[in-house]
Amino acid sequence: MDEKLNRFARIFASRSDYAFLIQKAAEQMAELDKECQDDRMTCTVRPLCEKRRWLSILIKAGAPMSMIPKFCYELQQKIVDRALKKEKYFYEPEDCAVYLDEFFLLVSQSSPYKLAKMLANSEYEDLTFTLETFFRSRFNRVMSLNLEENLILLADDTLWYVDYIDKYIILNINDERLFNQATLLALLKFLSRYYRIEIKIFESSPESWILDMILFDITSPDVSQNESLKALLAEAIGKLTRLVKEVNFKIEESKAHLLVKINSFCGIPESLYAVEPVTYGEVKRAFLGLVEFKKKMDGWVSANLKQEAPK
Repeated sequence: MDEKLNRFARIFASRSDYAFLIQKAAEQMAELDKECQDDRMTCTVRPLCEKRRWLSILIKAGAPMSMIPKFCYELQQKIVDRALKKEKYFYEPEDCAVYLDEFFLLVSQSSPYKLAKMLANSEYEDLTFTLETFFRSRFNRVMSLNLEENLILLADDTLWYVDYIDKYIILNINDERLFNQATLLALLKFLSRYYRIEIKIFESSPESWILDMILFDITSPDVSQNESLKALLAEAIGKLTRLVKEVNFKIEESKAHLLVKINSFCGIPESLYAVEPVTYGEVKRAFLGLVEFKKKMDGWVSANLKQEAPK
């Protein structure tokens, strides 16, 4: 029932129905928020809105500061600060949002106004360079994906999302939807570079794409009958199938390929039973699955296939 009500509200609800649902939800969350704020230990360790989701929703919705729970927001800033310092918190932050003004204070306590001025003047390229430089000073491996009015930073496997227009940043972006396939394609190529996995991308349907990864060169026509390879494939494909829509292994033109089908639907569902839009977390988890698969396969190749001596 919850899922049907959710889709009904997003797709079919009348304006008055939708306004009623939002109003009642906001009133309920305001009561829950007050209860949480009154118990600071609970708010710190185990917030009643599950990882401060209500706070992040308010920030992404552009709510005025008068609606932002002060103590909860102070804790949210500390969570982001600890992440920047590579320190752990009581729980793993997920889709954790703060305003860019406060983030600039964490990035540059001596001169945050310079970053704020860049943002006010829409100097996104300079701001991106400054933020990436800061991240490179803190993390071992950092890459950025410039989406003009948005920025994605991948720092030691954690995705950070910067929204220059609505002026917030999200730590460990996970459940946010991708709204267009151009962004999805850019994200796939970006992750391919970061994780050093060479893939080809094919459109299977408007709602599915195929990722084609070459695993190894075929040195013997009998390799597909190798029992240890069959066992490895059965185990590895079983794990990967939990993260994607479909997985296939094939041999073509003397090369072993792994074909992975992923959800590529972006935007907002147009009907009650439409495919759910793909999220940043789903795409990232698919790539981490490919990384693990390739690592196991490389180990098998090294142990079982004779490599030709260089000519």
